[in-house]
Amino acid sequence: MKKINILLIIIFVCFSHKATYSYENFIKYKINNEIITNFDLSKEEKYLLALNPKLGNLEKNQLRSLAKNSIINEKIKKIELDKFFELNKNKDDPVLKSIVEDLFDNIGIIDEKSIINHLSNYDLTFEWVREKIEIETLWNNLIFNRYKNQIVLDLDKLKKELKKDIKNKKGSKSYFLSEIFFNPTNEISLNEMKEQIKESIEKKGFSNTATIFGISDSAKTGGKIGWVDESSLSTIITDKIKNLKINEITNFIELSNGHIVLKIEDIKITKKKIDEKKALDNKIFFEKNKQLAQFSKILFNKIKQDTSIREY
Repeated sequence: MKKINILLIIIFVCFSHKATYSYENFIKYKINNEIITNFDLSKEEKYLLALNPKLGNLEKNQLRSLAKNSIINEKIKKIELDKFFELNKNKDDPVLKSIVEDLFDNIGIIDEKSIINHLSNYDLTFEWVREKIEIETLWNNLIFNRYKNQIVLDLDKLKKELKKDIKNKKGSKSYFLSEIFFNPTNEISLNEMKEQIKESIEKKGFSNTATIFGISDSAKTGGKIGWVDESSLSTIITDKIKNLKINEITNFIELSNGHIVLKIEDIKITKKKIDEKKALDNKIFFEKNKQLAQFSKILFNKIKQDTSIREY
């Protein structure tokens, strides 16, 4: 009789667990053959919060919307990457490990052990985050390899900008910048989006607004770009920020590949001789990245149009 009771308990537990799982974990979206469940969405929310704890101030539906867009975009990229790469092949890749560490350095977490402890608070693992970073890294590699020969650099223009910067410079000035890089969608006009962004900055702060509206990689970390030397910035950007103080925000700036709002998080001036070669290299680097970001956007939108996205 005792054995029968134990067996019944085991059967009850197994079936109860199965029933609970099937009830709680259900398909929300299907991206071609890639499935996204409500568990996946909850996990993505935790990931975004781990990257930027300030997102906890958002309303629940706003955070869920961010998670939905984030994970759908990731699945679309993964579908394309599967054609060219074998994902999760190099689990101990030191480059990926370094990128993960740099990502969390933005919120003051500076070593692997601290990152692991931080992620555990959100029921996440370092390995799972590394897999997500691998997708972004391979996507960037794909964009670079596909479009590197289409990058057009006007070296004379960049050199003239650099000479003007050096002439006007009393010291080496650097800015710690955050951004909201955006483009209007088919559903909303540019002016309407600008009004929404302005209102959101006033009510929710710059960091949360960057995550809600930003379309660049920095959006996941509240728009943080990091320290940028003034000499590496374009004249358009320099003219907009040169008279701003810490915590001040630019007006909307129109760029060739979109629109941007910048916030001055910090400023430092170092009186030292400018390495012109290094400064020019920085300008070239930022110009290349700007063009690659535009190519990335064009390719992603094309793939998305050809992708089946079904909501359940």
